[in-house]
Formats: sequence, structure tokens, C-alpha cells
Amino acid sequence: MCGAEPDLPPGESSWIPGFHNEDDTAAMSPDQAVSTSPNSSARQRVARTLRVLMYQFFPGGGIGRYTHELAQELRQRDDLDLSVVCSPDFEWLRRSSYDTRVELPSLRHANPLLRKSRFLAAQFRSPRRLLAMAAEQRANLVHFANINHLTFPWWKRLIPRTTRIVATAHDVRRAKSIVSRHWETRALQDFYRSCDALFVHSHSQRSDLQSFADVDSGRIHLVPHGPYPYQMPSDSRDKIRRRLGLPTDATVALCFGSVRDDKNIAHTIQALQQSDTPDILLVAGRGGGKGNRPVTWYQQLAAAAGLQDRCRFLNRHIDDAEVGELFTAADVACLTYRTGFTSQSGVLNVAMHFGTPVVATPAPTIAETVQNYSVGVVCEDDSADGIRRGFERWKSQRHHFPAERFERYRDEHSWRRNAELTADVYQSLCESDCPTVLHAQSGAMP
Repeated sequence: MCGAEPDLPPGESSWIPGFHNEDDTAAMSPDQAVSTSPNSSARQRVARTLRVLMYQFFPGGGIGRYTHELAQELRQRDDLDLSVVCSPDFEWLRRSSYDTRVELPSLRHANPLLRKSRFLAAQFRSPRRLLAMAAEQRANLVHFANINHLTFPWWKRLIPRTTRIVATAHDVRRAKSIVSRHWETRALQDFYRSCDALFVHSHSQRSDLQSFADVDSGRIHLVPHGPYPYQMPSDSRDKIRRRLGLPTDATVALCFGSVRDDKNIAHTIQALQQSDTPDILLVAGRGGGKGNRPVTWYQQLAAAAGLQDRCRFLNRHIDDAEVGELFTAADVACLTYRTGFTSQSGVLNVAMHFGTPVVATPAPTIAETVQNYSVGVVCEDDSADGIRRGFERWKSQRHHFPAERFERYRDEHSWRRNAELTADVYQSLCESDCPTVLHAQSGAMP
């Protein structure tokens, strides 16, 4: 790129430090999106067919779902020849309509020590295999859905001179280190600075990326995080609630997905001690794995506070067919994350699909989205008292979240819109003979 250009199906990543199951990675309007995409004259030129490899290191989780949905849209474009490079464990492999190349090693093993050793070995093997494919196929562009930042100082030497590198920064920073915090921070910053383009889902993520890695703003592009298209239930809300053992006349708040510490569920439970709103908190999902408190810890917390009747737990994997039932049964969805959570939330996009309002803490990307579209309430802070006040504000406004707001969100955050913006960036990068950012920085490389 030459100079600055104008502007939760379960996976196995939860046991790996520094990674979680939600992308988390959408607070933008169409006008804002256009302003950050390549200029309109680029669109008017005849697009060439680009060979694109999309790299999916982990077998599942929220980022895996994001990759799947985006690839489903990108494959329909005549100007792209797209393949998703993945492992045999990729959760969406059998449901894909796009081309997949099963070239990466499996991370799975029943023995935890062997599983971890596979993960560490794959930090070298997987990027090496991906970049060998890029060289063999003369790929125009490699799009990283996952980033092996730990070993980037080694594998960046393998990037072909003519291949553009882009990435989606679902998590701008890593919550936990794998081996060394200092090393990994510098390696991740180096990766971001070496990319020809980076995709984010909010203005707050853009600012964080610039602050963290000093990346030129012209290389950062906003794209929407699309809603996840789950099936609508056929049964009525009352029937679903009776099946779940929930009162038909109660207000129900849903905390959905993997149960992780950064979801701040402890403070959400404690908020119920101070208020009768909501009547019931339904926590649906299994534990978030290593480094997180088990679901039983939250059950014991609720029982110790005398809230065992108001806090209900479905401590298991939630099948796709059940997702619609849970959101239909709920009056409001909880996005009461710790404020240090900077990603977009996959749960938010499930809630938007079903038209369910949310109560959110001021985690930057989520709060930006909720406020821009007025699809819920943003709490003052992530404390138990702040969440309590948020629930009470939602209760007073619960009949003032019209369906049109959710329809607008779905229209402006469609996967098709994401694919259009993404493909525009691809084409803009590859229409020039300028050196890639990495090779321009480092000069001639072997």
C-alpha cells in the first residue's frame, strides 16, 4: 500500500490464555462506513479477480463464526477467488459453501499437556504452511482472522513480496499472555504495523489500535459485525417459558454464551440483591474454560445471597435450535461486561437478530453500538450498583425500543455490507504496484 489511504457456538479457544470465544469482535452508520472505505473512483474501475486466502487458526468460537459468515458472502463475488485455510477441526467445515483448504494441524487432544504442546507447535507450523500456500498459489492477499503474534518475528520473513497482508482486529490487545507479556505486546504491535490494512468494528477500536500500535489511520477500516442468523422459534413465549421452568409473568434477563470472568456475571448477580428488577436472571452456557471461574462458583454466589430462585443456570452447551427460544423467553439481554472488554460482542449481534434490547456496561465498543442505535441502556459503570441502576432504567423504558431500531441495525450491519467494504479494501490494495507495507519498511528481503 502506497502511503496513507483515506480513510457462539462453542470452540476450543477458551483454554488458551489471552483468547476468548467472542469476537467479538460494529458501531457505524452507512455514511461513516463509506467515509472509511476506498474512494469511489476505485470502485468504478474494472475489478480484477483476486486470489485471497483467509486464515482461520482456531477451530471454533465467535471468531470462527464471524469468519464463516463473512466467507459465505465473499464467495458470491466474481472479483474474488477465496479459500478459507483451516484445520480439520474447523467447526463450520461441513456447513461451508465456500472453498476450504484443510492445511493446518489439529489443536485437539484429550490430554491437556499434549493439547497445549500442539497449540504452541502450531504457532510456528500454521503460519508457515499458510505462507507457503500463498507463495505456491501467488495469492494476492492473505486475510488473518486469527493472529499468531507470539511467533510473528519469525514467520514475517516468510511473507511473499507480492502478497498483501490484512487482518481483522477483533481484540486489539490481548487480555492475557501466552508466554511473555513484554514479548507478545511488542510482537503484536509489530504485526499491526506490518499490515497493509486492518479491519475494526468501532471508532473506539480504531482509536485503541492507533494508540496501541501507532498505526496510520488510513490503514484502519471500519466494517460492521453482522447479526448471527439463528432460527426463529415456532412456539409462543409462554410455552417456551413453561418448558424452561420460568414464570410467564416475570421479567427475565438473559446472560448468554460461554461463562467467562470478563462478562462480569458476579456483579450482575449482586445487582439483583439490591433490586427486584429483573425478576429472574437466566445464565445460559457452559464454563469459559481455563483461567475462568466455573459455573458452580456463580451458582454458589447466588445461593449465598439468597438468590437461588431468581438466578437460574443452564450449565451446558446450547444447541443452535435453542438459541431462538432463549432470546424469545427473555425480556432483555445482559451485556454487563467489565469495562476493560474492548471487543465487539457476538451476543449483541444475536440479540439484534431477535430484536431483544440490552443492558450494557460502558465497555467501549459495545456501548458505542448500543448508544448509536438506541437498542438498550448503557450503565454508568460496571459495578453491581451501576448495573442495578441500568436494569431499573431499562424497566422504565422497556416499551420504548421499537422494532424499527433493530431493523435499521440489521440493515446497516449485514454481512453483505461487510463483504462489500472488505472487498473494496482488497481491490484498492491490489490495484497498485507499490511495495507491501512490510517490504517497504524492511527493504529488500530474501
